[in-house]
Amino acid sequence: MDIMLERVLSLIGDKRGAIKPLAEFLNISGNNISDWKSGKNKSYRQYAPKIAEYYGVSLDWLCGLSDEKTPKEKPDTQTSTELSPLDVQLIQMLPRMTEQEKKIFLAQIKAVIASRGQ
Repeated sequence: MDIMLERVLSLIGDKRGAIKPLAEFLNISGNNISDWKSGKNKSYRQYAPKIAEYYGVSLDWLCGLSDEKTPKEKPDTQTSTELSPLDVQLIQMLPRMTEQEKKIFLAQIKAVIASRGQ
């Protein structure tokens, strides 16, 4: 089980009826979420920003990129919560990477961002 699914399921919990409100928020069937739990479907990845919003957790935490569960406030900065197709493709690659590869990948991304002065 990948870390994102583990975290999504930990947020949903085992409480009876916990799936329905999330499904309604995401505008999907509760069966979709049941399929996530059973491993039949990985569509939860495309809903990551909305799931993070619903539970008030950081998207980085949900995707396994950070141990900081609470989102950091960014004053005077608006960011999109929509994932582009490329964002989804990158997220889908993470479970196939080793921890060492993830560290290298993260370092490369940070270097690119730093080179832009951000």
